[in-house]
Amino acid sequence: MYIAVFLEITDGKEPKYYDVFKKRCRMAMDNKNPVIASSEYVEKLPAELSDSVIWEIPKEILEKTDKGIENISDRELLLQIQKNPELEGWIKDKITNFERRDAVEGIL
Repeated sequence: MYIAVFLEITDGKEPKYYDVFKKRCRMAMDNKNPVIASSEYVEKLPAELSDSVIWEIPKEILEKTDKGIENISDRELLLQIQKNPELEGWIKDKITNFERRDAVEGIL
């Protein structure tokens, strides 16, 4: 399983890699590999890509992270150098449920 993660934004709260995000969502429609994204990305998603496997990171989790940084565009850097147990737990739960669902679909 390959999972793409998009949470990098500019100081103006615009998605930094939106074009790549859309491309990954198109790919996810075919290969069903999930895409994890912050609300800044998901809110701009075109309707034709709504069937993609997209997991939106809960706003509450990222809001807590964003409070600890001066420039919002440093979110990715902070998450690289500082553990975020809440985000890690959320991702782990999503992956576990996804794998469980795949296993059940494989049996049927």
